[in-house]
Amino acid sequence: MTTQQEITKLQEQAQDLVTNLEKLYEEVGSYQTAKDELQKVSTQLLSLVDKTKQLSEESHDIIKIINDIGSAKIVERLNEISLSIGQKTKQLSEESHDIIKIINDIGSAKIVERLNEISLSIRQKTKNIMIILISGFGASIILQILFFILGKN
Repeated sequence: MTTQQEITKLQEQAQDLVTNLEKLYEEVGSYQTAKDELQKVSTQLLSLVDKTKQLSEESHDIIKIINDIGSAKIVERLNEISLSIGQKTKQLSEESHDIIKIINDIGSAKIVERLNEISLSIRQKTKNIMIILISGFGASIILQILFFILGKN
């Protein structure tokens, strides 16, 4: 083999070595990126574990408070709310009958005036009923969750 052929062969080997080194450099870079991403995920998982632990402790506190209050008191309060809703519904029905009576007894100008008064009253009572319904619904959901959780234990 001539010197020129040996130099050419060495240049080809050097070029192959440079190409392999470039590939190795890119691969090391991708490993570093993967390592950085894994570190981020690890940090996020630790945060998730801490938050889950905190929620678990808070749930335990809520269950303890509800146990201290007693399910019977909660059910009793829900029954009171239900009775109140029934009374408010009856009252609204009676007011509807009043509206019909007023329409039959009075002329249109007075009807509009009286309807505005009744409408205002109905809106206020409807707000009260909605508050009661939402409260009852929330309490019902909490009870169902607690019965589910306590039933599992």
